[in-house]
Amino acid sequence: MKSTEKIFIIFLSLFTVISCATSNSLRKPKSTYSSDEILKMAEWRFDYNLENLKLCDLYILDGVPYEKKVIDSVLMKYDKRDIRMISFLEKPTENTWWNKNCDLIPQIQTKLIKQTREYKSEILNRIIKTYSKYDKEIKIAGTSCEYCPLVILNNKPFFASQSEVLSKISELKINKVDYIADYRKPHNIEYFGSLSKNGVIEIFTK
Repeated sequence: MKSTEKIFIIFLSLFTVISCATSNSLRKPKSTYSSDEILKMAEWRFDYNLENLKLCDLYILDGVPYEKKVIDSVLMKYDKRDIRMISFLEKPTENTWWNKNCDLIPQIQTKLIKQTREYKSEILNRIIKTYSKYDKEIKIAGTSCEYCPLVILNNKPFFASQSEVLSKISELKINKVDYIADYRKPHNIEYFGSLSKNGVIEIFTK
């Protein structure tokens, strides 16, 4: 092997190592959210009166529940630029959360889910197809939907009025849909109850 080739290989190896090190350093969060910031956000940004409303000790990050005692260590992995939305799910009047004596669940959504037009359309079409089948079944046999996911539209869960889901989703224009999160894991039952045994689909409009 010629000396020039050796030099080139050494240079290439060093460049690869430096590039990887630089890339890893760039991924490290420079500024992260904390549970205290989210608590303050509930008051000043969303105007919740936390003297009358109790914030839950459960945080939902991309559909996964985390207890308050661990959420800060989880958030340390994300830069603030990675967070797409922070919102608060209010306890509905027609239902209560299992084992949760509280009023607001903080929800944190990252930018990890790519929100393409095709992705949004696929989720909406799946809801319409599923609930169309359910709509026919309930008219014929009066059965309950044993396979429908729980749908939440702009922080409003359809707990007691699942029959409204089909009409609401059918009316949605794809260009008006800002964000969709499709959670299929069974652990959603922990905070949404038995109606979420087939998963939860959250939709936010513009």
